[in-house]
Amino acid sequence: MELAVRLGVSQRHVSFIENGRARPSRELLIAWLVEVDAPKPMRNAALLQAGFSAGGAADGKAEIARAITRSALSRMLQAHEPLPALAFYSDRVVDCNSGCRWLSSVVMPGPWSEREDHRGLDLLEAAMHPQGLFSRMRNFEVVAPAMLMQSKAEAWTRPELTPKAVALETFLVERFGPLPPVEFALCQPNLDIEFETDFGVLSFLTIQSVFGLVQDISTTSYRLELWYPNDKSTPDIVTAYGSALLNPLL
Repeated sequence: MELAVRLGVSQRHVSFIENGRARPSRELLIAWLVEVDAPKPMRNAALLQAGFSAGGAADGKAEIARAITRSALSRMLQAHEPLPALAFYSDRVVDCNSGCRWLSSVVMPGPWSEREDHRGLDLLEAAMHPQGLFSRMRNFEVVAPAMLMQSKAEAWTRPELTPKAVALETFLVERFGPLPPVEFALCQPNLDIEFETDFGVLSFLTIQSVFGLVQDISTTSYRLELWYPNDKSTPDIVTAYGSALLNPLL
């Protein structure tokens, strides 16, 4: 009754929607999710499962818009050299710069060396590889829960990712022990990551950003991840060794 009053509809209509006897409008569904304080990933998932779009280009212009976005992303990745940067969609790498290719070959040599082309690399599978992302990580207690939270949030809007999210949780628990409860509302776009490598300790602050105008962003939008040095030695190491990919004669 209280929810119906807040939404401005009848209690009977609320009951019918809950029991699957009626479909909510997009506006009512959004208002409902706001009233129950649902986190953003769940809101997007609910909209998609109800048959509504969470945003993005429409009609025949979608492919054109995506091509323009890919071009802009490529320029941004190059501008971030020699520091690592990558563009990805959900669990797959779309593109990355030379700094990212060098870093990936250092910190997760297994999955990286097994592919001729970095495009399409499965990020979750790379994390679970014996020589993957966690094989040289120092602060796994910070990164593991964050990656699990994001993978489960991704699975809300792309149910086909659920088996991978479950596999990732099993892998992390077996390797690092019980993890903190997943709090989706605490998902953050930034993360501190440290690696122990043959070149010394590499410490980064990673920032994730969705590319595009606010009204055009959807769960299928490309995302950009930029890596920034967290200490004074990391940029020196990246510049000295990672730059060789940009200038092979160095």
